[in-house]
Amino acid sequence: MNHYVICKKINFDLEEEIKDIFRNNLSNIFPHITFVDDEYVPLHAKGSRIDHVLLHNENSKFILVEYKKRQGRDPINQILNYRRLLSQKEANFYVFRDLFLEITKTSLTKTGIWGKFTEDWWKNNLILVCIAPVNFFSRDQIGVSEERNIILLEAQKYKEDIYNIVFLRKEDKNLLGSSFQSIVMIKEDVCRKKMDGINGIEKLNVKSQQINEDKIEKENSLEKIKKWAEKEANYVINLDADNLYYDKKINRYDVWDKRKKKVILTIYFYDMRHRKVLPKIFLVNPSQKLKEQYKNKLVFKTKWESNNVELDESYQYVINDNFQEARELLLEFIKESKGK
Repeated sequence: MNHYVICKKINFDLEEEIKDIFRNNLSNIFPHITFVDDEYVPLHAKGSRIDHVLLHNENSKFILVEYKKRQGRDPINQILNYRRLLSQKEANFYVFRDLFLEITKTSLTKTGIWGKFTEDWWKNNLILVCIAPVNFFSRDQIGVSEERNIILLEAQKYKEDIYNIVFLRKEDKNLLGSSFQSIVMIKEDVCRKKMDGINGIEKLNVKSQQINEDKIEKENSLEKIKKWAEKEANYVINLDADNLYYDKKINRYDVWDKRKKKVILTIYFYDMRHRKVLPKIFLVNPSQKLKEQYKNKLVFKTKWESNNVELDESYQYVINDNFQEARELLLEFIKESKGK
């Protein structure tokens, strides 16, 4: 006779724990959604931070996500305020458009999206999502979310690293490309141990060990590349300390030029789309001399209109372990930028 055990509920320790579950399992929970940015700050609202910005791959809509663990600030009002802040300044549209180009690595004109990816369309097509523990949302909050088209999800943690994620409204799952209203997750290593104990399959241990070794190797590699990226970002801004500063993101360092008020280069240490360690550099408007000097290495990626005035072009340099050449390229690029 089979005996079943009731899983004991556990409270989340921190709000970050809920964020990490979604951030680290995004492709499994929502297969059609890509991670864009963490703790995004609207350009003119430095006191506000949007927990996560995501991109829906099929309809090209941006998704704003607010996480909450404890009762306090109303997440419904908070995320509605984010939408209001983003729509106040035209510049936010251009930032999000550049994020779209960066994530998709494509041209809006080629995809046909540009026709609708206008400021008015963007303001009215942000998807708003609030995520909190079970029984967090009040009746009033649920009512407001229905009126204002805000998607609500509840998350519950159980013993032995089991998690349950539920859409409060069945129809909302379709908006985020999920096939299920309720999703149950268990850590892979825990699941493997259970299977090994039940079936006695020795091969699982070998495979699990290999997976753990690969994970450790990947984490060590990422840590090294992260340190390299930080070192190079500091190196770059010290070349022109009066005019340059960098902004650290979850997978890169953006180097800003104070005079031009825009990013002039980006140092990547991780490819979010393919989830792998990949050190590379993006240069904005490199000179013809640099393009010829690094021919076949400095590859054109995309171009866009900056503030309706000038045309910016982005070129990619994948490092492939040639870190010394990468530093020489950065040095020459900053020297040229200072002279402009």
